[in-house]
Amino acid sequence: MWAVAAIVVVVLVLVACLIFCLFKKCCGKKKKPKKVRERKTGRRKKEKEGEGEAGEKEGEVKKEGEEEEKEQEKLGKLEFSLDYNFTDAQLIVGILQAQDLAAMDMGGTSDPYVKVFLLPDKKKKYETKVQRKNLCPVFNETFIFKIPYAELGGKTLVLQVFDFDRFSKHDMIGEIKIPMNSVDLGQPLQQWRDVESGEKEEQEKLGDICVSLRYVPTAGKLTVNIMEAKNLKKMDVGGLSDPYVKIVLQQNGKRIKKKKTTVKKNTLNPYFNESFSFDVPFEQIQKVQVVLTVFDYDKLGSNDPIGKTFMGYGATGVGLRHWSEMLANPRRPVAQWHTLLPEEEVDAAVKAKPPSLLACYRMSAGRASEGAGCITWWGLSPARDLLSTGPVRLEGEVNVLLVGSGDPRHILKTISGLRDHDILHVWVIENSMEVVARQLLLLYLALMPKECMGNNEKTEVFLEVFGNGEIRSQTEQTLRRAASQLSLSVTDTLETATHPCLNTSLLRFKERDELARIFKLWIQPEPSTSSSKCSAPILMSKAWDYRVRQHLGTRYDSKRSCFDWDLTMKLHEKGCGVINKQHYTQWRERGLAFERREGVYQITNPSLLSSRVFNQRGDKVAVRGYWGDIVSSPYLSFGIETDDKSLLKTQNGQHVKTAQDISFANVQELFQSLSSRRGCPTTFQSDAETKEPSPEADGKSVSINDLMCLNGISVTFLPTDSLYKLPEKQKYSHFFNIIYFSASCVHQFGPTTRQIAAPDAVIVVELAKYILDVNKEQEACFAKKVVSIALEAEFEPWREGKSDDVHAVFVPQR
Repeated sequence: MWAVAAIVVVVLVLVACLIFCLFKKCCGKKKKPKKVRERKTGRRKKEKEGEGEAGEKEGEVKKEGEEEEKEQEKLGKLEFSLDYNFTDAQLIVGILQAQDLAAMDMGGTSDPYVKVFLLPDKKKKYETKVQRKNLCPVFNETFIFKIPYAELGGKTLVLQVFDFDRFSKHDMIGEIKIPMNSVDLGQPLQQWRDVESGEKEEQEKLGDICVSLRYVPTAGKLTVNIMEAKNLKKMDVGGLSDPYVKIVLQQNGKRIKKKKTTVKKNTLNPYFNESFSFDVPFEQIQKVQVVLTVFDYDKLGSNDPIGKTFMGYGATGVGLRHWSEMLANPRRPVAQWHTLLPEEEVDAAVKAKPPSLLACYRMSAGRASEGAGCITWWGLSPARDLLSTGPVRLEGEVNVLLVGSGDPRHILKTISGLRDHDILHVWVIENSMEVVARQLLLLYLALMPKECMGNNEKTEVFLEVFGNGEIRSQTEQTLRRAASQLSLSVTDTLETATHPCLNTSLLRFKERDELARIFKLWIQPEPSTSSSKCSAPILMSKAWDYRVRQHLGTRYDSKRSCFDWDLTMKLHEKGCGVINKQHYTQWRERGLAFERREGVYQITNPSLLSSRVFNQRGDKVAVRGYWGDIVSSPYLSFGIETDDKSLLKTQNGQHVKTAQDISFANVQELFQSLSSRRGCPTTFQSDAETKEPSPEADGKSVSINDLMCLNGISVTFLPTDSLYKLPEKQKYSHFFNIIYFSASCVHQFGPTTRQIAAPDAVIVVELAKYILDVNKEQEACFAKKVVSIALEAEFEPWREGKSDDVHAVFVPQR
């Protein structure tokens, strides 16, 4: 009996001790934040007292509070690694170790572990093992997320550090958020980052302010209307504030002008409705910032800032969207609520300079996340009749070299201006065989005879393949048949003569094999990675959206405003007013530029897919996707200039015709000029083949032999690296009458160019006018660099006194 009683007593004592320990532990965790709050309120109250002793105590409390706040802010650091397996479409996240984590337990330690997941879906969460009583734990654990590369751009990786508690809710020490569109997964990443408080946003609610912006471009007048504010932070002892707003207009960190509203007494929801005007010239509106600071007015002492926000240059999120909507709607007031942020945070954002995008015109070496892309699917300038570009129009037999033109626009435009006795030989050099394959495809479509496809239908199919990321089923069938015929033409080059306008005989064997492989991909699509055979073919919709997310980053949520800005403030200002807002926005969102016929545009255009090489742990992995232009648009090649002035008419300040209409009219006219030069068959066809089209040429499939043969015209494709080898061959010594360099191939313009240029040659260089990610200063710098390169190569500018900001023309120095 006594033994049972003793056991009961012991059990009760143990339970009491356990309850006591849990109680003290919980109190110990909550005690520290409570002291911080008490010190903050004590400091606010003592500021209102005038006693000397209280002032001294206040200083001590203030110092202790600041030190304790600093300690609280330091939650520790976490080392992690990121890698992407392109072969298996896997994101590999490594949690390596942590240092100096915050102590959450009474004993001055923590029991940390890390949660890993992706936002916004949170479908799969991982947790590391708990490291007992350790503020510097080593985890060395790896987690794998199965996710396609094209979908990573819209995800955010979250690493949350928790303190494990056996008998209560686990406490979050802090977290790290990593937007995946800001990470270059081409190579493994390993880094340390500070752990930030997960409750930081809730603790810093400073209020909201409603602002209206209005800009009149013709008058250069910017009007800022401070309308009202709500839920402002309590700054006075009585739980209210005396708010007013200070407005600063600044540029490059220098204050241009400042103004402020009246003070509203004893309120947290003031109504101002006060307007202020600033003189901002149109050329400066993209470079200025409007900074708003809400202050609490104090009669004694300095006024305390409640919160801050800004709009304009360098802004993101709501600030960028509001500014873009103002510029997209000139003369109209645009109102928007802005959340106030801490003064230090806004000051850092205002001073931060956006990264320079001058490298965008180096498209062959640039990052694919930039607007211009890393491959040239269409030119960034209008089509030109190259024979009429120089001081004198060239006649007779002319040899033209195109370096990096990207599409056949200059070939078609030059052919349309030929006279009956002119002979044109075009030589094409591209930096990618995928561009060569696409040029062959577009030339094939252009040369289809009207017996097989009418001029209207051919124009529609050409533009659809040229500028649409997604095409109709009928167009896909035409494209596949064309790819089949081109594949046969490339592989049979040695055995049979080729079409003079599709001459690939000078390409190397491996380049012809590469062309055959590309055409095969167009006929039978392949998965996005070469080894993932079981995966579905890549979808243009996902590939396009990934590029848009990568390019815009944090601005993706306000993408429509960004599109309006690029159209209104860039393309329209550069003279492209015929580009319709609805058409341009549709192209920026979906990659659909030309929609002439009613139909379903949902089949991926394979001619716009290419491979980009990524580095993965020292190995090179090719990933297929869309890596071309997503900013300037395919309307530039055929849709912004025309000889028919009726297409440029305006009504009520708006163009009656759009870039779609002009592109259709221009391409149709170019195809009519091709038909007019259609002549007798050349030696590449036998007599039997030329009497009538083959049985296959019934509108379903057109063989190379059934294409139109143009009198006195040939187009020959050269190897990708042949420009540096041409001077070594006697055949090309002072051979070319016209040499054209695109903006992405200017670096190939050098002293050796003089050796292959004829004595009266004309050099045409595409400038950076229509590369939208390049500002005016960078555009001017690019033009000066082109002149410098030309002078080094012993060429001098032609028409130096006249302005031509699309192409620069040079002639040999005398």
